[in-house]
Amino acid sequence: MSYGDKDTFVVRPGPKSIYTDGTECPHLEVLVYRNGVYRGYLELHTHRVSDDSVSVGMTSRLDTVKKP
Repeated sequence: MSYGDKDTFVVRPGPKSIYTDGTECPHLEVLVYRNGVYRGYLELHTHRVSDDSVSVGMTSRLDTVKKP
């Protein structure tokens, strides 16, 4: 990032992962822009686990044209 650059996050809900047993794991997508140009994304999601804990994962891809 250089002086004068403007980074912007655009947050949007992503698709849920729904398992055959009814378990739903939400996804949250954060698109990253620099000076209005798409640079990549972050994607947060929960994982199904066997106990009552909460497992959160994150995928990040920056300097990519791929979108979640």
